Amino acid sequence: AAWDRGSRDSRLRILDAFLALHSDSNINRIESDLGDASMLFFTRITAWLRLTCKLGRPLRLALASIALFIRGVRYMTCLVEVGGALTLIDALATGSLCVEDRKEVLLLLLYIANAGRVYREMMYDGDGVELLLKALHSEKEAENLDMFSCLFPVLGECWSKTFSPPIYWGMMKLILSDTATSESRFHAVRLLNVFQTSLDKRHFDSLAASGEEDQGDIPVVGLGSEVHDEAKQLLLNSLFSLLYRPEIHLRVEGSEVLALISKNVRLAGSILTRCFDTVNEDHLVIKREDDPNELKTLRRHQITFASTAVKVMLVSPGCVPRNRLMVNIVARSSGHFTLFKCLRLLESSNTGAVVDCCRVIQFLCREATLRSRNTVLGDDEDTAVRESLDKLTKHIQEVVGSTMYGVLLYEELSEGQVESIVRSVMSWHSSA
Repeated sequence: AAWDRGSRDSRLRILDAFLALHSDSNINRIESDLGDASMLFFTRITAWLRLTCKLGRPLRLALASIALFIRGVRYMTCLVEVGGALTLIDALATGSLCVEDRKEVLLLLLYIANAGRVYREMMYDGDGVELLLKALHSEKEAENLDMFSCLFPVLGECWSKTFSPPIYWGMMKLILSDTATSESRFHAVRLLNVFQTSLDKRHFDSLAASGEEDQGDIPVVGLGSEVHDEAKQLLLNSLFSLLYRPEIHLRVEGSEVLALISKNVRLAGSILTRCFDTVNEDHLVIKREDDPNELKTLRRHQITFASTAVKVMLVSPGCVPRNRLMVNIVARSSGHFTLFKCLRLLESSNTGAVVDCCRVIQFLCREATLRSRNTVLGDDEDTAVRESLDKLTKHIQEVVGSTMYGVLLYEELSEGQVESIVRSVMSWHSSA
């Protein structure tokens, strides 16, 4: 009765007293204290929250009280069945909550999502996912963004064809949005990384259990068993857009996810070709009117795409169909010239990238030699590809020398040998 007749201030005092008394209590203690009125009191609080959540007033006491009650299953079920989770999501997306209240709402949603699959699926009702993505899009507080990074993986882990794809596509669209903040983009691509890594693990665990070999058919986040052009372009455009961003953490994360999804043989070719095309962009003559900043930006893009191309070629060495595709792309496009340019671009960055680029050149030499032997043994091989591979290996041998070419074929590269390859490529470029 005191609650029903009370003003806002009196209700806040009731909640404050309730929290002071029961902040450390379990649900049994609360029910013992309130008796039959416990559920009635809970429904009063949730109803008041629904009425006031969009008024811009502090909700801390109401949210904290609800958090105490939903430790009990029947209160959790009651909250979700009356649309309480969607009310919280809607309040989060309106942007009227203060930072502390948004954090409390996210904690409640995370608790509900972790309570089980049924509760998670109820959060998908209506526009739940779209509103959560809208809230992520507009969030600027680092701690709350981290909470989103905890919530979305729980919501996406059901791997349902109905529930999961909207989350993935929403992340991609957020990355492409002109109004998204740098940090919200970063958390979106990091979430895509988490989802793809989880798909990756499930796939390879399944292969290990069945004893099958990797055929390059790994599932890709946001794409079904059949790769549709529209979904594929949305995924690739969102990730490649990050490689053009000035923020290094976005470029690194985008590059990592591109390498992960390139394990799928149906995406690997498109990704590697686009990387090579960007690396090969060149100003043959620098004119006086050229903007130095634009040239510097182009070089930054080329370094990023060169690094990504190297990661793509090294990411799944045990997949025979994918290896064959990689070598064919390089052979048909004289891609070893592009790799030499990658080596020159990366030479001024970090040692690890240079070593990886040399490992790619080594991989090409070994694959080309292996395929040449298989052709002699009677395996079918496209004549044009075989001729291109012969030219590729001969040119690499001319650049690095016969001794180093033998090292590429039969030995593991040492630090000194990597430096020798870099010097040879630089010398060849200077004399070309």
